[in-house]
Amino acid sequence: MPDLWQIEKLQNEVRDLRGLYVGVERTLRKSHERVGGNASFDPAEKFIGMARAAVEGKPYVAKAAVEPAMTTVPDWAGELVGSAVGGYMLSLAGQSAFASIAARSLGINFGRNGAARVIAGGSVAASFVGQGKPIPASGGLLDSITLSPAWVAAIVVLTLELQKSSNFTAVLRKLLADGISAALDDQFLGASAASDVTPQGVLYGLTAVPASTAGQPSEAMRADLEALVAALDAPQSPCFVMSPSRRVFAAATLPGSFDYPIIASSALPPDRVVCIDSGGLAVAFGQTPRFDVSAEASIEENDAPTGDLMTGNPVRSFFQSGTLGLQAMLSVSWGARPGAASFIDGVSW
Repeated sequence: MPDLWQIEKLQNEVRDLRGLYVGVERTLRKSHERVGGNASFDPAEKFIGMARAAVEGKPYVAKAAVEPAMTTVPDWAGELVGSAVGGYMLSLAGQSAFASIAARSLGINFGRNGAARVIAGGSVAASFVGQGKPIPASGGLLDSITLSPAWVAAIVVLTLELQKSSNFTAVLRKLLADGISAALDDQFLGASAASDVTPQGVLYGLTAVPASTAGQPSEAMRADLEALVAALDAPQSPCFVMSPSRRVFAAATLPGSFDYPIIASSALPPDRVVCIDSGGLAVAFGQTPRFDVSAEASIEENDAPTGDLMTGNPVRSFFQSGTLGLQAMLSVSWGARPGAASFIDGVSW
């Protein structure tokens, strides 16, 4: 029979183990809450559900509300995913450079008047002052940017057999993601001025930063990245965007301590690298996308349609070919403060 002191020792060990278990359990629960109480939460679910309902000619029935928690996006994401468009945009973060940077930027919904206004610049003077001493006041005014909705549109052509297929939703999701991601990146990473159709490209009006002439590729890359950040105006959260092949080299060369995001995009030429301060970018989304479906219409299957079915080529009749077309439209816009982007052409690494 064990001695009394041995029993007391065993009881203390059990008590310690119970306390350790409780601590671990609480830590795991808090970690689970931080990364998302619902592991299956899908920010694109509402958008894709509405698209499928439109194709099937059924009303969209939303599931019970879920409180999302996402560690890869800031706190405002919880509000944006409430809109079909905002949630869908966030879901493209792994495929679109625009969506990846938007997830790190200031995100808002368009107001009731169809536009959104955000603060884009300005300065406030702050300093230590003594008791009873005057506080310095800044004389400048805050600048603002008005974001007007721009519409991204796509037409997906589906066979009637695919509509009844078990993988219909997955195929629909991929087709929409591929087209919309490419359109967003092409415009966002471009240098075109704003128009009544498109937002302004972040490279508009910028002059390329000179590329490094260092002979060693790794040294040239480090010099180029430093020069890109130095060209920004008081950056808060720089992000680098480059072609997929260039990103492979950067990821394999840079040390693990390099904590700036490096995003791949096929919208950029292989020798161009872009740096964007996500802290100087504002992105606005519409609340509800538009979906239209037709099994009788005819369309011109061309990336640059003429708008005339009589002269366009090729032309498809949905009725004759046993297909249907889903037209998807969603509103989005963005605006960057001056000094929020830089780029280099002709990198040698």
